[in-house]
Amino acid sequence: MAASPDDLPDLVGLAVAYEWDSPAAAWLVPDVHSRPGVLMAWYAIQAEQALRHGYVDMTRDRRAAAFWLDRSRPHRLPGNHLRRVTATCGRYAMVLLDYEQLLVRHQPATGHLRLVTLAGDP
Repeated sequence: MAASPDDLPDLVGLAVAYEWDSPAAAWLVPDVHSRPGVLMAWYAIQAEQALRHGYVDMTRDRRAAAFWLDRSRPHRLPGNHLRRVTATCGRYAMVLLDYEQLLVRHQPATGHLRLVTLAGDP
């Protein structure tokens, strides 16, 4: 089923629960005590972007979700993206922004759907 903005807290919770101990999350936010809060902030931004400029699919039982960005049409980040990531992700903002840019640099030049995250109830 398609998720809506009302599902945002559940979507973010799923993403964080699924990813918080992954190798990528440990690399992005090495401090295990800071990681949940930083990931909550970052995935909230990612989920909002997917809801606005892509698709968010969620299982009916709300135990799994996929965030997609639609790259088949032009898309610009909101003007406050940098400020939001910096304000909410603290000292990890730069590594998260670098990670976002790394993904953008290595995506296909042709239109596509980009999977932002696939998360399920662990």
